[in-house]
Amino acid sequence: MIDFKEIIALSIYKTDYIYPMLKDTVKCVIYDIIFSRTILVGRQSARISYNDFASLSGCSQTTVKHALKEMLIDGYIKIVGSHYSRTANEYALNIKIPENLIPVLPAQRYPYKTINIAITQKQPAKLVLNSEGQAVINAIKSSMSHHERKLYEQKAINELMIEGVELTEESIDSKITDLIIRSFSGEKRQKYLVRAE
Repeated sequence: MIDFKEIIALSIYKTDYIYPMLKDTVKCVIYDIIFSRTILVGRQSARISYNDFASLSGCSQTTVKHALKEMLIDGYIKIVGSHYSRTANEYALNIKIPENLIPVLPAQRYPYKTINIAITQKQPAKLVLNSEGQAVINAIKSSMSHHERKLYEQKAINELMIEGVELTEESIDSKITDLIIRSFSGEKRQKYLVRAE
């Protein structure tokens, strides 16, 4: 399942942090091509030929090859699997929002905080779990394996740190609940969430 909030956060991180570090229009376009064929469609990697890069970027294959080589060396992208000179390579991005992300430019935003502000502005009415929804959440949490719980806790801690929220057992557990609710379908949201009085 595609996590649209995570995609938006990565998109913000890409434009506000990755692009200023790339410092090259061609590299930014190439990065965006890979991003649109992997992250945006829920894939880890995508097979893209030099010809495809050249056609989509409007650059020559020589320019594309040079930019790709530098991006590989600098660690922004990686080739997945074997590298064959006569076939298109399978490319993936090395993209992860750091736990302690600190803007160094006035225009840079905190990805998750920006999303939460936008969501709050669009949905001023707070939604809370009804009794049935809370029972479902409790059941999901209790059925988690130790490994699953740790993964949820780490993701919750990452978001709380970026949002500047104090890390407590209560805040982490509440964030885990939020993460689970995000995975709910529209039908489940309507069934288990109600407007707060």
